[in-house]
Amino acid sequence: MRTHSKVTDRTYVTDEMVYLANPVQIAKYLKHGAILYDLLENDGKLVAVFSRKETKKLYEQWQNREI
Repeated sequence: MRTHSKVTDRTYVTDEMVYLANPVQIAKYLKHGAILYDLLENDGKLVAVFSRKETKKLYEQWQNREI
């Protein structure tokens, strides 16, 4: 399903995204150049939406505690 963000004005395919609620991880992704596709609210928490494909390397670095 395609979704259009009111926050970033970007359109994206929901199944191709990752949804992050960890503010530290979100900040690291943004610091290292990841494109924010949307910002959502879920149960009183902010959730950032990033492309799974575009952030694959960042995810690996996050897992290895390199970023």
